Parts: sequence; structure tokens; C-alpha cells
Amino acid sequence: MSRFIQQLKSTGASGKMERIGIFCPYTVEELIDAAGFQPVRLIPNQAELRFADAYLPSNFCSYLRYIVDQGLSGVLEGLRGIVFNHSCDGARRTYDIFRSYISDIPAVFIDMPKTDDELAIPHFHNQLRKFRAFLEDLRGSAIGDDALTESIVRYNRNRELLRRLYGMIASEPTVLSAEELVQVHNMNATISKDQANVLLEQICSDRETPQGHHSTGKRQGSRRVFLSGNVFDSLPLFGFIEKCGANIVGDDFCFGGRYCRVEIMEKSDPLTALAEGYLRRIPCGRMENNADRFNFILDEVEHSGAQGVIYASLKFCDHFLIDYPALKELLDERGIPSLFIEGEYFSFDKGQVKTRVEAFLEML
Repeated sequence: MSRFIQQLKSTGASGKMERIGIFCPYTVEELIDAAGFQPVRLIPNQAELRFADAYLPSNFCSYLRYIVDQGLSGVLEGLRGIVFNHSCDGARRTYDIFRSYISDIPAVFIDMPKTDDELAIPHFHNQLRKFRAFLEDLRGSAIGDDALTESIVRYNRNRELLRRLYGMIASEPTVLSAEELVQVHNMNATISKDQANVLLEQICSDRETPQGHHSTGKRQGSRRVFLSGNVFDSLPLFGFIEKCGANIVGDDFCFGGRYCRVEIMEKSDPLTALAEGYLRRIPCGRMENNADRFNFILDEVEHSGAQGVIYASLKFCDHFLIDYPALKELLDERGIPSLFIEGEYFSFDKGQVKTRVEAFLEML
């Protein structure tokens, strides 16, 4: 596995492609790709806030506070643009700050419906037309339907490979360590999908061989745990839970296991296909049809043989904090133990959380 990670690192961020920053899995990356830009997941890289406290209250999503801090400190200056989805009120407020105080980075705001009914699809289609126009202004030319269809095919293949990788982990968690899984996700979010698809195919083929099954050093007999929650691309959380004695057999994080649960129909009107596909994906906590997400989690827990669920949420994330009691009730009905933890973006590897996770694993 390590040689593929080194390949990913040496590939770099897609050469000379200009980058568009994203932070929500409902961002239609196919449009960005078809425009000739590289979608890049915005990942905070330092735990110290220098400027954001002057613009946002402390009881605000810590992930978004770090994004604002990066924008104010100039870390994001190399971006050609940035995309904000109406995933929550915090995202809207973050867009307002960028528009008012970080105006050197072109920003677009996409309104997201909370349902996938007959009124929501046309509305989202119109929002995608607005997004397409924004990207066309940035590149100085139109985005053809043929280019968009090619991008849909490329991204469908990428998500298919990620699902294949998750399927392998669910059946045999020793094929990939938590550290390696997060590295794969982070690199997949920063290089072109053509490059990522080649490397993912190599990784899957390598790990499907008998020699590849037990090279990660994960402990046999460890507790099998499924992770659920919201925005977690941070390596410490996955690695931390694994070091406590868990075998992570799946997750439904925004840019983890749920990211690849999208299938776009390859049809004559690609924009309509994208509107339908993204709204009808496995929903996140901000959507009204949370029962679909709960059923997905329950199915994944059963399929992977997970012995328990760890639900991790950022503080002040109302959508996911509200979801947990309803999910816990369903888990309890099926006799599936669960643990709820919450914290700031960089605070999930602290001593108190470690004690709670270890105690939960001992109970399984």
C-alpha cells in the first residue's frame, strides 16, 4: 500500500490546473472539472486561530471558523474561486464574510433544497445553471455538454472505485489501515480524477490479492466499529479510534463513505442528471429525508458486521446533533451499542475522549 501512497504524493495537485475550493459534498464537482479547473477540498492545516475570532462567535462551527481564518490570513490566495453551498446557516454566514472581507477570491453561493421532490429538482437545476455561468466567466468560455458528460463518466468511475474499496474494508478490515484510508481520501480530493482513478484501480487490485490482505498491521480480533457523523477528513480521528483498539469497517462521513454514494445517469441533458443525482444521493443531516440516511447506516452496519457505532459531531452543528437521538433509538431497537462524542475540529484525540472510546470498545 505504501508505494501507492507515495505515488499519490508525488503526483501533486494536478500540475498547472487552477484550483476551485470546495467544502461540501453537495458541490457538483463535475461542473468544475468540465470547466478545466481542479476541485480542491479545503482542509484546515493548523490548530491555532489568528483572525477568525474577530469575525465569528466562539459558538460557531469550528471547521468553518478555520476556513475563514485561512481566507483572512492569505492561505487561500492561490484559489481561482470558492464554492459555498447552503448546507447550513453557518455556511451562509461564511460566504458573507468572504464576499465582504476576502473579495479577492471569487465566490459563488449555491442554494440547496432540503428535499428531492418535483419542485426541488427544477430549483436545483437553475442553481446549477448559475454555477455553470460562474465557472464560464472564470474560464472565459462556455462549458459544452460533451465535456460535462465526459466529466460525469470520470466521476462515476471514481466513486465506483471508492465503493469497491469500502466493500473490501467491510469484508476484511485488515486490507487498509485507517491512516491509509484517510490518505487515499485526501489525495483523491486534490489530484485530477483521471490520475486518482488509475491509482485507485491499482490500490484495489493490489489489496484484492492474498498477499495484500494482512500487510497493514491491524490487530486481528479487534472490535469492528462503524463511524458516523459529519465533517471529518482529519487523520487524527480515524487513527485515534483505531489505536484505541477498533477495526473501522466503514463510515458515512461527508467526505468519507457517503461521498462515493452518488450515481449520475449518463443522459442527454447532463445538468438535469446532475441535479437529480446529487439531490437523491444518501442524504446528510441537513436534508429532510434523514430516514434514508439512517437506513443506509443500519444496512452498512449489518453488512460489515460492525459490533457498534461511534457517532462523532462537531460542536454547534445543529443538523447532526439533532439527528443522533433518532438514530440512537433505531440502533437501540436492533441491539447495536453506540457512543456519541463531540468536539472542536482539532480536539478529538484528547484524553477524556480516549477514555470514553476505550471504555465503549471494552463493552463490545
